[in-house]
Amino acid sequence: MAKYQMETLITMNSLKNIFFILLIFNFHIQYAQSFEFSGNCQDNKNVYCSPAQTSYMNKDNIRAVFIFSNGRTNCTGTMINQFYDSGGLLKQYFITADHCFKDTDLNNEWVFIFNYQSYDCNNSSIPNSINIIDGNIINPRGNQSRDNWDSFKDWNTYPSNLVIPALSRYIHRSRVRRIANNGWVDGALFEILTPIPPHFNVYYAGWDVTYNPFGIGLPKYVIHHPRGDIKKIAYTFTTLEIGLNPVCHTITVIVDAVLNFFFGWITTFRTETVCTYTENPRILVPVFTSGVVEKGSSGSSLFTTSNRITGMLGGGSSSCGFPVSEWFGRLHSFWNASGSVRQALDRREKTYLERAFGFVTGMDGQQPSCYSGNPLELNGNYFPARDYQPENKITINAATRAVLASGTGHNGGNLRAFAGSDFVINAPDIEIGTGDFDIDANATFELNNQSCSPANARMEAQDALAGCNLARMEFDPEFAATEVDDNVNYNISLSPNPASKEIIVEFNLNAIEIVKIEILNTTGIIVKNNTLENTQIGTQMITINTTDLISGTYFCKFTTENHTQTLKFIILK
Repeated sequence: MAKYQMETLITMNSLKNIFFILLIFNFHIQYAQSFEFSGNCQDNKNVYCSPAQTSYMNKDNIRAVFIFSNGRTNCTGTMINQFYDSGGLLKQYFITADHCFKDTDLNNEWVFIFNYQSYDCNNSSIPNSINIIDGNIINPRGNQSRDNWDSFKDWNTYPSNLVIPALSRYIHRSRVRRIANNGWVDGALFEILTPIPPHFNVYYAGWDVTYNPFGIGLPKYVIHHPRGDIKKIAYTFTTLEIGLNPVCHTITVIVDAVLNFFFGWITTFRTETVCTYTENPRILVPVFTSGVVEKGSSGSSLFTTSNRITGMLGGGSSSCGFPVSEWFGRLHSFWNASGSVRQALDRREKTYLERAFGFVTGMDGQQPSCYSGNPLELNGNYFPARDYQPENKITINAATRAVLASGTGHNGGNLRAFAGSDFVINAPDIEIGTGDFDIDANATFELNNQSCSPANARMEAQDALAGCNLARMEFDPEFAATEVDDNVNYNISLSPNPASKEIIVEFNLNAIEIVKIEILNTTGIIVKNNTLENTQIGTQMITINTTDLISGTYFCKFTTENHTQTLKFIILK
């Protein structure tokens, strides 16, 4: 796809030379996920390698930022938090730049790539391993790297088939709903309609709509995807927040009128310049003191020292060699100009006085603490979180029933936990669905029968988990090997799954055989052993008591002279 670039000339000129500003800028869009394609000055500007000046930065905001494509352009977006009443639901809203989309893009399925980042200062920390899943290649580093930079120097010939990678670890596809957009501010608010998988670990950033009409702003930072590269951070020690634009015109004023005997009325005039003021919808970053935004960064959020969104990147002229002059659409202006924005970000029921005199300044961000799907379907590829952040354990809380590997939906309804992943699933009822449920060696799942409330605050939900006694479950494929004689159909099944007090193993024999049934834990130790001599032809059912087994994952190994098959099941107490 050809590079999209637009140059605009903005002038503001009063009749009495009040001021004159000339600003030339580029819209920073149209780069796909491309590992190490950003400028060389970005090499040590990874988000978890932020400059010392941003020690105040809330690292959770990193997980709110993503790169997306609408089939025409690629930009950076940020998930944004909302006010809602107790029992309400957090909606999948994100904010970006208005110039990142056209009305026709709303007919397309958009692609969102989350967690495309390094967990430290080194680009090489992003895994270079290739995973083959269902015949598809998953490469966490994306399409290209700077190793073949010379092949793509001409961005106008950037191959169209590389605009979006075939598969990425945290790729999500969905239609979107436009909440509001405003070209004056260059801001747009959307809702992602298809639920984002909980294991993507998405954060919703806070926001600030306070107004600074004339001041020089405090330090701020930007989290962005320059040229589609992994997430980077840019820092500025100040911003210029000229709050008002003058609109001036000349008027003629009658100073005096005198009746003269010879000439009649003699009138004296003078001209005056009268100015009215409108809100300036832009925040200017005069210079970046660390890092810089580039093409592909459009729509990225400008964060305050309080870690709240205050603007959306519109354009500018900065580069690695010239890190100056970038402007951001002012979130305050977007808020004031659009009732839809105000209603979406603040959905609380209000009294008449609250609506008339209420004053909203903003809010902090939050991590979803409780998912309310009924059931909550947990599917997909579960990779180690430590590949994109320092912490590895991810906790998912469900308010009602959770179904693992549901058989439908995301990833074809299958669930696979890759080596090194560490997940905790808390739900009042946990089931294994009809999809493939696979846990690699050294992958860890912790299951717990525990409910949560969607109305809980984030910290309350985390505190409630602190004292849980969670069963650790690990799986080694050595103990799940299956050898099947294709000429014999034993129709082996196991129920219920998950089990509590007992399991029933049902199978069919075409001849009298010796049948051995073993129950193994995740370390390969045999915890139950049943040998059935001279088992008769036909359908057989064997009940195995499991009351003495703790919660966790187990394997039922069925063995005859010519057949070995292993079934996986879960015990929940």
